[in-house]
Order: sequence, then C-alpha cells, then structure tokens
Amino acid sequence: MDSALGLLIGGWIFVLVWVPIIIISQRKIHPKALFALFFTELWERFSFYGMRALLVLYMTKVLFEQMEQGQADARAYGIYGAFNALLYAAPVIGGLLADRLLGFRKAIIIGGLFMALGQFTLAGTVGDQTLFFIGLALITVGNGLFKPNISSFLGTFYSQDDPKKDGAFTIFYMGINIGAFLAPLTCGYLGEKYDWSYGFLAAGIGILVGLVQFYYNMKDYEDKGNPPDPEYLNKPVFLGLNRQWLTVLGCIVVIPLFALLINAEEVMNLILFIAGIGIIGYLVVDSVRNEDKVEGQRLLVVIVL
Repeated sequence: MDSALGLLIGGWIFVLVWVPIIIISQRKIHPKALFALFFTELWERFSFYGMRALLVLYMTKVLFEQMEQGQADARAYGIYGAFNALLYAAPVIGGLLADRLLGFRKAIIIGGLFMALGQFTLAGTVGDQTLFFIGLALITVGNGLFKPNISSFLGTFYSQDDPKKDGAFTIFYMGINIGAFLAPLTCGYLGEKYDWSYGFLAAGIGILVGLVQFYYNMKDYEDKGNPPDPEYLNKPVFLGLNRQWLTVLGCIVVIPLFALLINAEEVMNLILFIAGIGIIGYLVVDSVRNEDKVEGQRLLVVIVL
C-alpha cells in the first residue's frame, strides 16, 4: 500500500468514527436541521475542494500540455485567479436572489444542481478547453446560489441571543473542514493515480450526495427557508414561465459570459479592479455622509486597513 492510499483510508476511517460521536453527543441539544445542513455543507465542500485540488495540475498537465512549462503555469494560475474572483463575487447576487425571491431551500437546490452539472462537465470532457470553461462557469453560478445561503438558512433556526447558536455554527464549520480535509485526499488520489475524469467525477458525486440528503430531510426544516412570497414567485410573467424558471434561465444565460471572463483573466482582473475602486468610493462617501461620526470614522479606518 502506498502512503497516499494509506492516508486516504486513514482519513476516512477517522471521519467515519468521529462524526457519529459528535452527532450523538449533540443531537438532543440542537434541531435536526443542523445535522442535515452539516452533511449538506460537508459534501458540497468535498465537491468544491476536490475539484480545486485537481484544477491547476490538470491545466498544466493536460489542458495546456503543448505549452512550455512556464507559459502553462502562468496561464493556469491566471485562470485559477479569475475563477476564484468570480467565486467570491457571485454569492452577492445569489444571496439577494434567495432573500428576495427564491428562499434558501430553492437557492441551495438549484445552486447544487448547477455545481453538479459543472463537475460532471469537467469529468466528461477531459482535454476540451471550451467545455472546461463552461464547467467552471456552471460551478461559479452554482456556488453563487449555494454558498451564501446554506449558512444563512442555518441561522434561521436560532434566535439572535440563543446561547446554542455559536455551538451550532461550530458544528457546521466542522462539516466544512471535514469536507475540505477528505476532498484533496480522495479526488486528488483518483485523479493522479487513475484518471483526471475520476477525480472530477468523485467531486460531482459528492455534491449530489449532499443534495439528496438535503432534500430527504426537508421535513426537519419546519416552515423555514421557503420563498418570501410564493405567489409572486410562481406567477407566470413571460411566455408562461414564472419567476423561478426565469431565474434559472438567467443563470444559464450568464454561463457563457462567466466562461469568457474566466478564460480572459486580464479582462476579469480589470473588471474587478474597477469594481473594487467603485466599492471603496461608495464606502468613503457613505462614511463621510454618515450622521454617526464615530461609526463613519470607524468605517474609514476599515477602508484604510
């Protein structure tokens, strides 16, 4: 047995022993929804970090193998940076869509499906540059809907001053760390040892497992996480389509744009620079106009730091 396989097996054994202990010891303290969201986030992070562990190596060894090593490295890291930048930008829109239109449940499910489709696109099209960028764009859209809303959803099960809230989020973040720990071991091993497609496939299966158990545990979510106005959401507004389906179509429409931005990292960097300047400018103006002078000064200090 090689060392990588030994570490992989040891990691899974540790998690399979430790996680049930945590759940058994806390199940009478917290609502059941916590543990459903714990596993959903664990598998989503497994999917995401599994893909990310493969990404740069896959680009340098497969996608850009005809380039010189230095050029391939520079290209791969440029794409990786643009991809990560969009990953951090997309949740701003995803959070607004969930808060004002979809609700947390639908946003999580739709986002997870986009991420799974992106992972399977990467797995099934190894070596194809066009579909590679489409796959990353699908993951970006899915992450935007999924990532900001699952933690917000968890927060709805606890009041602001509930002493159990901190403990709940500690358990939830354990799920993130477990997924991030197992992902490189599993997907990285499969990708390097056997084939890159197996690594991406494992990542795709991971997010599907998370979605299945999220849906299976719907009964534990009580009346939380539903759309703020179901009638408004489901009312047909264009060609018989309601706002939920129009939102999904909107996500599909932006996928080619995201793919182009990830591919053209210089353009992406310019857009982010302009957006950053705009945000800083807005914050400066807001701090100056703030009637609470102390709060305004604090905001200026944050901007400077």
